[in-house]
Amino acid sequence: MASGSEDSGSDIDGEILTDDEDVSSDDDDLQFPEGGRGPWIPVFDQQNYVRDHIYDFITDGPVGPINRNIINPQPIDYFENQLSNGETSLFELLTNETNRYAAQFFQQHPVQNLPPNSRSRQWIDVTLAEMRTFIGLLLLMGIIQKPSIESYWSTDCLLSTPSFANAMSRNRFQLILKFLHANNNEQNPARDHPNYDPAGKLTEMVNLCNQGFSRNYRLARDITVDERMVGFKGRHHMVQYMANKKAHRWGIKLWTLSESDTGYTHQIVVYKGRQPQNLVQYPNGLGYHTVMNLVQPHLEKHHHVTFDSFFTSPKLCHDLFNMNTYSTGTVCVRRRGMPRSYRNLKLPKGSTKVLIQGPLIAVHWSDRRAVNLLSTLALPRMENHANSRGQESEVPHVVSLYNRTMGGVDLGDQLISEYTPDIRSLKMWKKVLINLLATAEERVAGGRRKKCRVCDARVRTWCPTCMVGLCLGHFRRYHSVVHYEE
Repeated sequence: MASGSEDSGSDIDGEILTDDEDVSSDDDDLQFPEGGRGPWIPVFDQQNYVRDHIYDFITDGPVGPINRNIINPQPIDYFENQLSNGETSLFELLTNETNRYAAQFFQQHPVQNLPPNSRSRQWIDVTLAEMRTFIGLLLLMGIIQKPSIESYWSTDCLLSTPSFANAMSRNRFQLILKFLHANNNEQNPARDHPNYDPAGKLTEMVNLCNQGFSRNYRLARDITVDERMVGFKGRHHMVQYMANKKAHRWGIKLWTLSESDTGYTHQIVVYKGRQPQNLVQYPNGLGYHTVMNLVQPHLEKHHHVTFDSFFTSPKLCHDLFNMNTYSTGTVCVRRRGMPRSYRNLKLPKGSTKVLIQGPLIAVHWSDRRAVNLLSTLALPRMENHANSRGQESEVPHVVSLYNRTMGGVDLGDQLISEYTPDIRSLKMWKKVLINLLATAEERVAGGRRKKCRVCDARVRTWCPTCMVGLCLGHFRRYHSVVHYEE
């Protein structure tokens, strides 16, 4: 079981800097660092610093939901569309593989050899319609919270929920849950095989869902890369511990690419834990590899990617910029290529130090704690920022930009938590399956969450022609007034 040594955290106040080395002088920054990017040069006039041309975001069409040309659409149509790659749906995959696994089980355990009262004796192949019903009940358990699966079929007048019994019997539900599968076990290499994949049971369904998430949504400019934890405390070497995750400290880690504004989950990569050196090597580090893997389809479009200190490095920011992609992130001062003078730098509270290296700025800001950030988009100037209590203070522009664009994955986690059932004694891969189903369900229920273009209120309504968020009170104003801002 892995420890939290590889944890990342998106809280900008969470970086505590410690260093036992001698303080480096500013002259060290003027030396050419490893990689040949040039020296770090101080910025003295931070308020009037001007960047080179910032290119407009390139998109193939209106951002937001796409491929929604469904005649007389129902919510279930959108839900299934999220879980389909255009040829195969997740329902079909689960139906086929569940029946296959049941057949494999009975080959090894003939019915006549099962105990007389075994529920498995009642098994018949599940149909596609039954699988839809089963998934529907599974997700309904996330909305209606009860202490156990059996309690959903209780006939007690105080606890009963007749919709469950009307849709499917308890024994049938538990039997499908027992044989539920999303892959062919016969194609999985053994644990001692060189090609063994610890996430083999997840691969096919995660790939299918990724294709569904990406084909049905066009991302806006601001996107986020962060980790998501799927709560699981069972015994599995993929289980990670992250102390800064309040909802689930133990679980399976998913690297996630999300839209910053809406929290829309666009791509997921399962973290398989530390792998043997002869199988997986990351010459630029795991964080670099993860970001590049997730944003690869979105390069050369002038996206702005935000990530935390686990991922951020000068090399990553420079390489993304060379591929026409802006980036911002908190950073550890000991990352290779960082200014040496930042390592033990102590400034009065509220003050900043800014260095530039080509298009990259490195900002050291002394607040309650020392915060270090890199960005190829933000400016080094200070600006007024109001906190959640309405109190205004001066913060660097890069901090304001980071706080505004970093919360995409956390927002998505918050939204899908409303639909995730807490079923214990499930295997690891089934927990991930439920998380994927809840992700798709939230997109149908939540729709296109945006900020109202006029008043910045978070809304679920938007103009389908202009594809901008608008609350009902400002719909007419936006379309009839030239200067519509309040």
